[in-house]
Amino acid sequence: MTRIARDSGHFSFLADCAPDAAIVHGDARISLERGGGGPFDLLVLDAFSSDVVPIHLITREALALYMRNLTDDGILLMHISNRNLNLRPAVAAVIADARLAARVQRYTPPDTHLGLEATGTEWVVAAREASTLEFLDGDAAWLTLRAAPESRPWTDDYSDIFGVLRW
Repeated sequence: MTRIARDSGHFSFLADCAPDAAIVHGDARISLERGGGGPFDLLVLDAFSSDVVPIHLITREALALYMRNLTDDGILLMHISNRNLNLRPAVAAVIADARLAARVQRYTPPDTHLGLEATGTEWVVAAREASTLEFLDGDAAWLTLRAAPESRPWTDDYSDIFGVLRW
């Protein structure tokens, strides 16, 4: 992953914005619990697109760990796309439970990208304060993430995988 991310022939973010960025490899929770190098300005979780969903990464306890490892104005960015599961309600519930500000975006590639193996993605961005996310306010693609009133946040002891299945 690191080699690909640093390959400017494919991606330019690291080269353009953070050429000396420290990259920590490993399972998010285990690495962060061991003192994964934080506090961070940005944590990116990108582990949900396959058929296997690491539920332990979207629980109340996991979210608390992420927030402990972010700076006060740090941002958590979660890629929650999944072919079989709609993870938005579960993520919204745990974020609302933590009283965080959050936005969500469902990106659909334009028709001109059909045939280029482009697929839609869904992203959630969260922060302690709404003011941290103000830079997204001018972009209509980013919507406020809201949890259903009756939603129950997932924990290390509770999850409802059937409730998020795409039937």
